[in-house]
Amino acid sequence: MARATHAAVGCGHGPIGIYGGGPLRRKLPGTANREDDIGKMKENNTTCDLLVIGAGAAGTAAALFAGKKGISTAIVGIASHLRFASGLMDLMDTHRTMGPFSQNAPWTAVQAIRTELPEHPYAKLPMETVRLALSQYLSILEDEGLTYHCRSHENVQVITSAGTLKTTYAVPAGMWPMDAVLRQPHPFLVVDIKGLKGFSAKQIMNTLGPHHPCKAFSVDISQASGDFPAEQIARMFEQGDIRDHVVSLIRPNLQGMAAVGFPSVLGVCNSETVRLSMAEKLGVPVFEIPTIPPSIPGQRLETALVNQMNKQGVQAFLQEKVLSVDRVSNRGFECVVGRLHPQTTIRSRGVILATGRFFGKGLMADRKGLREAVFNLPVLQPEDRKLWHNKHFLEEHAINQAGLETDGDFRPLASDGQPAHPALFATGSILAHNDWMRKKCGMGVSIATAYAAVSSFERAMMVKEQPIEIG
Repeated sequence: MARATHAAVGCGHGPIGIYGGGPLRRKLPGTANREDDIGKMKENNTTCDLLVIGAGAAGTAAALFAGKKGISTAIVGIASHLRFASGLMDLMDTHRTMGPFSQNAPWTAVQAIRTELPEHPYAKLPMETVRLALSQYLSILEDEGLTYHCRSHENVQVITSAGTLKTTYAVPAGMWPMDAVLRQPHPFLVVDIKGLKGFSAKQIMNTLGPHHPCKAFSVDISQASGDFPAEQIARMFEQGDIRDHVVSLIRPNLQGMAAVGFPSVLGVCNSETVRLSMAEKLGVPVFEIPTIPPSIPGQRLETALVNQMNKQGVQAFLQEKVLSVDRVSNRGFECVVGRLHPQTTIRSRGVILATGRFFGKGLMADRKGLREAVFNLPVLQPEDRKLWHNKHFLEEHAINQAGLETDGDFRPLASDGQPAHPALFATGSILAHNDWMRKKCGMGVSIATAYAAVSSFERAMMVKEQPIEIG
């Protein structure tokens, strides 16, 4: 792996941003006069102590942790990306470097990562920090009525929409009974809904096989034909007459069944009320099975996080992006944000970069390699594109280790190996040495590094209190 030689923050006086490859430009594409655009935004200026760029798992976690600490915070990004989350909280599912898989003991796997992969984000954190971050995050969700359950030292088992088994650290309350069902030998019923794409009870039954005996059943909750969005079906389940109809169809098929599993569409806002109501009427435990994205559990997570940010006074510029960072000094940042054109200028003392990788457009790929999209920071990456991928698909791919290298305070490093800026931090999947998809540690890394980055910013500001000063 080699570090790319991109311009680092503080290396020049021009604007730095997603349109700044090579010589940094003064104008955004499609704008006739950048100075005129900024002049029109004078009434839309705002200030904060901390600006979080990115509104996915890591960004929203950072904004919430900062808000809890009383730090004046703003966040910019596309929160709807959370709808592509499964709703599961992976801490560490699989790990194999010098030893075997550690599927059932996530904390043991995290400790092994710290020893065997010293550059992994987990290795920069005390174990107690990881535990504290996860505990506080789940507590924040609990405050919003979104309850998660976990085992203290053991992963939880869930069924996927393909019928395979997956282990994870914490699951929403609606999926929690599934773990107990999978630990006992009694058969259960899996129900699919006609019109819901990507979820087949028969496929789940056939894939699980005799080790987890179950029976497949389909229900029709609409007289209309064709496919239905998951959200539409979820809102149907919030209607009492629809639930009664479904219960009446299922009851005759319940003989000998220990529980009933539905796709995770049992309501959007009041899913626990819906699920418990159906369990009471059916007389057996009811659980939800994760579906393909965009998912209702992801939507519930998004709603809870956005509501909590509002309650904590976080200034939210959702569905917007950073168009440029026009001026940078050791005393603060000035970011221009908007959808297609500049709308607001945000001045902050510090920035947490939580833009993700390719899906979140935090990393951009071209023929020459990878580049970081907002600050043009150096990206750790293979020296040649030919080395990005392993010819064996199921083996490790070097491209999955690419990202930003940081110091122990999660400050991205410039090309000279020093922090690019004293008040710039990075968190989440944009971090290097973090093959989160393969190791199933995405949410854990996002939450833990978000907590650590906020703590580092807080320490930096306590060392030297200073007003925001731009220019």
